[in-house]
Amino acid sequence: MEFGRLYKKDNEWRFQAVGEGYSSGLQSFLDKYIGETKQAQKKEYTKVESEKENCKSQVNIALDKKLELEAPHIFNLVKKADISLQKVNLANHKAKVVLCLDISGSMSSLYSSGKIQKFAEKILALGCRFDDNASIDIFLFGAKTHNVGAMTIENFKSFIPNLLKQYPLEGGTYYGKAINMIRKFYFPISQKSSKKK
Repeated sequence: MEFGRLYKKDNEWRFQAVGEGYSSGLQSFLDKYIGETKQAQKKEYTKVESEKENCKSQVNIALDKKLELEAPHIFNLVKKADISLQKVNLANHKAKVVLCLDISGSMSSLYSSGKIQKFAEKILALGCRFDDNASIDIFLFGAKTHNVGAMTIENFKSFIPNLLKQYPLEGGTYYGKAINMIRKFYFPISQKSSKKK
């Protein structure tokens, strides 16, 4: 016999009188509530996912309008990126987008020809879809390593040329230093804990 049930609604506990008997045994009673609970959880999950999706699409619409007005070139790259991301089922994925550029002397022709600028713009297009703030963090490495901040739709046109003025090409290519710098930047706690061990 089920006399009543306690349940939570609007963050408050409530009691409901039931007065219902079961002739099929305890298992059917349990199955009823397990089924109801799973169904309620599924509805809640669907609702939350739907709200997230709606929020994402509103953010993307606002960003697309801004891109179309302020950076039509990047907007075209974003549309191409969207097609590629949908093909590999990553359209709703969120991630931090990072670009680490080699500034050793051997890269001189790639910078002067504008190829690095074009490459960075393609990565920025991915950042406009993956990253919450529609930007990419840029790091440099040659003989030394440098964290140079974020490339955004506001500063992308002059970002790479300005970088070279501030950080001239260097001799040497130290990949390990670059990886270590990025790891320390994004995971500073894990670095401290690994030193203690």
